[in-house]
Amino acid sequence: MRRRKLEFLISVTIHFLCLIISGIGSFTILYLWGKFVRAFLSQNLFTEIILPYLIAGFLMMLVTLHDEQYSIRKTTFWFCLRKSFRSAVVLAGAWAVMLLIEKNAVTESRYLFIFTIAFYFVLLTFSLYFSQKAVRQAFYKTKSATFAAIMTSSKRAPEITALLKKDWSVKLVGLILFEEKKKGELQPREIDHIPVIGGAEDLISWIRIHAIDELFIVGDSRQLDSSMPAISECIKMGIDVQMNIPQVEHAMEKIRVTEHRYTPRLDKRLTYIGSIPFFILEEPQMRLRYVFLKRFFDILGSLVGCAITGILYVIFGIAIKAESDGPVIFSQERIGKNGRTFRMYKFRSMYQDAEERKKELLEQNEMEGGKMFKIKDDPRITHVGRFIRKYSIDEFPQFVNVLKGDMSLVGTRPPTPDEFRQYDSYHKRRLSMKPGITGMWQVSGRSDIKDFEEVVKLDCEYIDNWSLLLDLKIILKTIVQVFRHKGAQ
Repeated sequence: MRRRKLEFLISVTIHFLCLIISGIGSFTILYLWGKFVRAFLSQNLFTEIILPYLIAGFLMMLVTLHDEQYSIRKTTFWFCLRKSFRSAVVLAGAWAVMLLIEKNAVTESRYLFIFTIAFYFVLLTFSLYFSQKAVRQAFYKTKSATFAAIMTSSKRAPEITALLKKDWSVKLVGLILFEEKKKGELQPREIDHIPVIGGAEDLISWIRIHAIDELFIVGDSRQLDSSMPAISECIKMGIDVQMNIPQVEHAMEKIRVTEHRYTPRLDKRLTYIGSIPFFILEEPQMRLRYVFLKRFFDILGSLVGCAITGILYVIFGIAIKAESDGPVIFSQERIGKNGRTFRMYKFRSMYQDAEERKKELLEQNEMEGGKMFKIKDDPRITHVGRFIRKYSIDEFPQFVNVLKGDMSLVGTRPPTPDEFRQYDSYHKRRLSMKPGITGMWQVSGRSDIKDFEEVVKLDCEYIDNWSLLLDLKIILKTIVQVFRHKGAQ
């Protein structure tokens, strides 16, 4: 918590100073350069220019420093450049709006406007880059750093010190080792350049005469039990205590998926129900606003898609009916999010007895493992079906599924109940998001992928790394592949 407050304070200070220096510097340079006309200088500059600029700066910081985007960590110059560009764009937009609200045309102060934004962009880029380097390299040496001690075993000491040294706000001042029994004078020694204070019995006497803000305790259940008197004393002295949860560490080691090609990413958090602590393991959760945005774009896209589907129904419906018996729209039970069932719609591209004939063709299945069914030159496909599959026209009725909320524009492909029943436990993870009309597998050359494990890996990568930008990239790649007649069979 203290580190986050420091990061926020430092980031706000940097942005604010850059705003002030950019504004004053730009005005001074342009004034000396003689770029201001008399009419511009005769107006009330505070209300007409300065106040809108400061309000725009406040709005810019409100937009760009939310969701802990003020964190200080090791970053590249290009990352700082992108971050500064975003801030400069937001500042320019907000300032322009404020000037227009003040009925001060931006053109009347265009030199100051353009010069200030450019000055701010350059100054902020270098300030962010060099300040984060300076803070990470020097802050822990100051008296403002968090003075911390570690209580752990000699075996785990190098691991824990290495982890805590990555925190620029922490200065490690001592190590207490559980197995160290000797009191009093010890032979001076260090682990990873951190002095060893002694054993658990020496902790309290040492803390009483040294500056310390926080104690980190890492051990097994027995070691933590033995350290309870020390923890109690630290709390009495107002020292923050952070300790590991051995049961959770043990559980994480046991459930870690290593025997498969893809290890899913897990979000971990601690919560309380009443006074009982619960450690929660869950897949990465979308922020609520992104959930609404994804659904908004799904509805928007599906409305357009449904309109096109109606036109395609008129064009291809007669041909589908003329070639073979059966409905124009084929519906089939599929498995959706977390095992929910729904009816998926497609333009019928196969003969009516396709499901019965599938049993005869199972031996020709090209997908390894039998958990998906795909064969080249499938004899169940009609002549019209081959054409509409070539251009992915058969998929258009699925926009109705998207509009109903059963599917999304982008997601994972929904399996049939027969395929789903053959899934191993970790395969079901690909269904932890709504299925989609297109997805990572489809734009990665679906005709070339014969291994179902590779399909699961691609789907899980999509789930773990989901973003609106990724959805947009997949949609654009899908459109390109459709026009190239690539990927579908």
